[in-house]
Amino acid sequence: MNKSKKLQKRCGSCTPNNELLFNWRCIMASSHILDYIIVHEMCHLYYMNQSQEFWDLLSTELSDYEQRKTE
Repeated sequence: MNKSKKLQKRCGSCTPNNELLFNWRCIMASSHILDYIIVHEMCHLYYMNQSQEFWDLLSTELSDYEQRKTE
C-alpha cells in the first residue's frame, strides 16, 4: 500500500523509518491545530505507540493537547 493511501483518513503518521507524513488537508487547518498534529507526530519519534509515556511527552510540549485534539 502506498503512503498516500494510508493517509486518506489520518492527519499524519510516523513511519518505522522515522519519516513524518502529513495529509495534504492539514494545510487547511488553523496553526493552533497544525501545531498539535505536528507535535503529536514528532512525539512518535520517541514512542511509536500511544502509551502513557507518549501522552506524557505530548503534554510536556502542549499542555492543552486534549483541547486541541478535540478541535
